[in-house]
Amino acid sequence: VLSHTDLKPAMVSAERCRQAICDTVICNDDNEALQISASFGVASSTQCGYQAEKIVRQADKYLYQAKGQGRNQVVSILNTVTV
Repeated sequence: VLSHTDLKPAMVSAERCRQAICDTVICNDDNEALQISASFGVASSTQCGYQAEKIVRQADKYLYQAKGQGRNQVVSILNTVTV
């Protein structure tokens, strides 16, 4: 949750988080590097009103849309944004 943040800056923040997660090297017990990724759904109060439950529900919808589109991306009403 990013208070006092419009949708586009929230998308940029989510994309930075996604990229940081993807850039993190994690090794298994055999010291083999594992590829990890992250998907984010972003919604805003200007889109959904100021009801927290509604905002979370919309963000969850976009999260599942991101996963359905191949994962490892940020999705909102603006669709996918890259930094």
